[in-house]
Amino acid sequence: MTVSKMTARDVPAAAALDRMLFSAECWSEEDFYTSLEDPSRIFFAAYEGELFLGCCGLQQCFDQGDILTVGVHPDHRCKGIGTALMVAMLNAFAAQGGAALFLEVRASNASARALYEKFGFRQIGLRRNYYQQPAEDGLVYCLEVHA
Repeated sequence: MTVSKMTARDVPAAAALDRMLFSAECWSEEDFYTSLEDPSRIFFAAYEGELFLGCCGLQQCFDQGDILTVGVHPDHRCKGIGTALMVAMLNAFAAQGGAALFLEVRASNASARALYEKFGFRQIGLRRNYYQQPAEDGLVYCLEVHA
């Protein structure tokens, strides 16, 4: 498996995966293309050969950042792909002087919560009805990065 910075060639697969995983809250191809042009954002893609496995992205402003998306194809979960994507993203964040990284996650998404907690993210808040279709609370997590 390889993880590298996402490029325009990765966008159709990333958008298709996002539609599969997040339906109503998914990113469009245009969202991904626009994000790749934004210097405050960085995205990574994971592949096994030519097979697209997953992607992630964050936005950073000074020393704070927000994880925008993390997704692994359901057929390839529990193989370390999410971990590899998170490592790439956290390394990039720290290299740019990042100190505090935030994210929201569905309260029912136990596997994503476990992944984030494995990296030291801690729940700091709750956003009632943050997600739609189905309506669900979002848990706010934060990771303090120490150089």
